[in-house]
Amino acid sequence: MKLITVMIASICLLKKTFSGLEYLSAVLLVGAATFFSLGDFSWGSDVKGASRTDNLGIIIVSVSLIADALHSSTQEMVMQKSRASLLETMFWSNTFAAGLAFAYVVLSGELLPAVSYCAVHTVTYYMFVIRAFVIYCGVLCFASIIKHFDAVTATTITTLRKIITILLSFITFPKPFSINYVYGTLLFMASLAATVQHLRNRPK
Repeated sequence: MKLITVMIASICLLKKTFSGLEYLSAVLLVGAATFFSLGDFSWGSDVKGASRTDNLGIIIVSVSLIADALHSSTQEMVMQKSRASLLETMFWSNTFAAGLAFAYVVLSGELLPAVSYCAVHTVTYYMFVIRAFVIYCGVLCFASIIKHFDAVTATTITTLRKIITILLSFITFPKPFSINYVYGTLLFMASLAATVQHLRNRPK
């Protein structure tokens, strides 16, 4: 769904236009990711303690999608139109986000219990460092794609990555069969076909 919101943000903020095949490919790709997620939910919902869908969760996810779309589009605007460097953009956006997150944990009272837990379980420090490094590499790649291409391309690649990760998970972590996986695979292949056709139609 993030891909659709990013396309809408690009149209509204950056005045971009997309072909019918690009819209079709995006809708098919989002549909594929949705069916794969439903497939995981269908067998995961039988597990004790599995999460359930509620209205608050839907609201939070919706707000997150809108914020993600605005974030990606404004990054593209800053780097391509204002000529800001990649590292400069990452520094200020991450500093702003870190400041908000720190303020939240302080005001919510979560900071001291978290520090106490880490003091007892020191391995968490190493885990935080490794996680931060991996996330930094991922965000750097994502921002680099936005700078050299655009936010829609970057989001399309991340959506493809999620689908491929789910497909590879069948090899590493065998799971019960669901018809939703079949629907997801068909939509994924149709999306790729629409993308290939769009590239063929594009003027050289």
